[in-house]
Amino acid sequence: MLHRSDYVQGGIPLVNPIGIVDSRIVALDRMRVSEKTRSRLLPYVLRAGDIVIARRGELGRCAVVTENEEGWLCGTGSFFLRVNGLADKDYVAAVLRSASGRQWLDANGIGATLKNLNHEILARMPIPVPPVQAQRSIMAKLRLLQARVGSLELNLQRKLAALDELKKALLHEAFNGRL
Repeated sequence: MLHRSDYVQGGIPLVNPIGIVDSRIVALDRMRVSEKTRSRLLPYVLRAGDIVIARRGELGRCAVVTENEEGWLCGTGSFFLRVNGLADKDYVAAVLRSASGRQWLDANGIGATLKNLNHEILARMPIPVPPVQAQRSIMAKLRLLQARVGSLELNLQRKLAALDELKKALLHEAFNGRL
């Protein structure tokens, strides 16, 4: 539905898989369209709370649309999902990104070289749906664990940098005959 001539400078961002980075949506300057093009493609305009997921390549790559991305356009390389009141958007996105979610998508995607999804495949994906309050509790615990992992990674990086500095200092001393 989009042609090369539809792309403009400084327009409304399109969300394609390349713009989904670390579970967040990033606007790419080269992938934007005019207001007129967006009006022509109203069914693909994103709302806050939608989940954008890659249709091909790295299956399971997805992000939740925030208020910052509301009104942007879902690109041809992506799908978007609107969850109802029975599911929490962050929970569903976490299931799609999980190892088991990615395995299922990969096993059920079509194509030998580059796996692809379609609406039928995505609609068949089994997603465990406990009560919404339980989903939110799961997500709160997951965020806490992710914060702890991030802190541990930062500490590890600092320690590795310190070890690298120590190694350089020891080598310098050894080469200068002071060990």
